Amino acid sequence: LEMAEKGWGGLRTRALAARAGVNKALVHYHFGSMDTLRLETAAHVLNSTVNEASVAVLEAPTLAEGVRRFCAFLDAFDPSDPKGIVLMETMILVPRVPELESMMLRILDVYERALADRIRLDIAAGTLPSDTDVAGLATGLTALLDGLGLHAYMRPNIDFTPTGEAFAALLTNERRS
Repeated sequence: LEMAEKGWGGLRTRALAARAGVNKALVHYHFGSMDTLRLETAAHVLNSTVNEASVAVLEAPTLAEGVRRFCAFLDAFDPSDPKGIVLMETMILVPRVPELESMMLRILDVYERALADRIRLDIAAGTLPSDTDVAGLATGLTALLDGLGLHAYMRPNIDFTPTGEAFAALLTNERRS
């Protein structure tokens, strides 16, 4: 909460310790530095948010349904929520903080591999064409879903249901005339 209110650069040990009701030295003992605290906070928010959103996609019965569920997740997203604020600030800081960049790339790699596995399941089930480029679709969907998340933050009043339906239609094996 403190990081969401004060921002990456505004986070201070004294204020954090007071809010937590602990001694300032305990914060330094546990985290070592404010940079470590910032990175661990960002990692926690990134992992929990990405995990929550990715479950919607990865555990759905089909990839198309997963995209629908992801868009429903976005419909419920509140950009004023502290996690949303920290998430967006973290993403903005990626080019300036090398540790954030490597953290973000690790998370994206794990998600993209899991998405590729999900795509293979749909190919095996016949819901995606057998000649689907698994790596290409996994990369494209990762970028698309990431971009939709940013869009939800920037334009919070959008109804993502039609978006989910449109992309789900593209991910079915049915060819429309």
